[in-house]
Amino acid sequence: MGNGRVLPSGSDVQVFDLAGHPTATRAYAWSHATECRQRQN
Repeated sequence: MGNGRVLPSGSDVQVFDLAGHPTATRAYAWSHATECRQRQN
């Protein structure tokens, strides 16, 4: 992962090959758990 950050061991990362982008050839996607927050009205 870029910018010196590392995903936790066991993370599920999806890798996508890109076609037609002028400079990028690959993209990465992952999810992470967040705290559930109630909506403020």
